[in-house]
Amino acid sequence: MPRIFITGSTDGLGRAAAGVLMGEGHDVVLHARTRERAAALSDLAPDGAGVVIGDLSSAAETREIADQVDQIGRMNAVSWTVDADVLAAAIDALSDCAQACNADNAGDLSEQNVTEMVRCIRLCLDCVDVCTATVAVISRQAEYDASLIRPLLGACVAICKSCGDECERHAHMPHCRVCALACRRCERACRELLDALT
Repeated sequence: MPRIFITGSTDGLGRAAAGVLMGEGHDVVLHARTRERAAALSDLAPDGAGVVIGDLSSAAETREIADQVDQIGRMNAVSWTVDADVLAAAIDALSDCAQACNADNAGDLSEQNVTEMVRCIRLCLDCVDVCTATVAVISRQAEYDASLIRPLLGACVAICKSCGDECERHAHMPHCRVCALACRRCERACRELLDALT
């Protein structure tokens, strides 16, 4: 049977995936952020292929995790798990943000003095493009590539902050006020998903 390394296997989706895969006879390497959290694996560990400990938000500890995994042997798959609610919130916020920015553009273009809105229009267009690309990638039902997802989420955080700041400057206009709120919500949701991936 294939050997699979599952991050975040002390609770949530990671634990559930580990239990199912072990029940199907797979060799599962479990992961805990700390020794204290590894105690939650006491029921799964005896049937697992090993337990590795380290915090993936630390570059140094990520290298240590890689060393621990290498000592166990070759992996056939790696599963980077994330809480479904955090992922769903990010998907919703990204979709809402793209829609709000598109609506804001339509409103901006109908304003009396469009030249004052050029920066807002450009940032909204950028925000639509970045959020749309990100939601397309993170919505796929496939294994996550952290080297792709993290920069995309980081770009969303940056553009949503810039776009939200600019829309707040024009918050006396309802379409800009709505867009600013959507950008702030998306910025928070993308930060939370980034934190959950580490």
